[in-house]
Amino acid sequence: MSINNWPKEDRPREKLLKNGEHTLSDSELLAIILRTGIKGASALDLARRVLQKFKGFRNMGQQDLAHWKELKDLGDAKITQIKAAIEIVGSLCRACRT
Repeated sequence: MSINNWPKEDRPREKLLKNGEHTLSDSELLAIILRTGIKGASALDLARRVLQKFKGFRNMGQQDLAHWKELKDLGDAKITQIKAAIEIVGSLCRACRT
């Protein structure tokens, strides 16, 4: 079922706006970055698959493109969205250390 069909209080974007980003699970945060799902899987389903494969955010940034391509449900657009977000976080972390 599409996230758009869920009750508004259960949708990741609406939860973030109402309660703050700290109240969301890692899967919900990643689903917001993914924006949309694919046929038969919501953005939250895809986010869970990604996090399960890489065992969390920390390992995602260390994976090369070949490992990302193993996730058949993710196309180039979604992979680049995630990798761009990871790079932004990395840049912020590097800036904090200087």
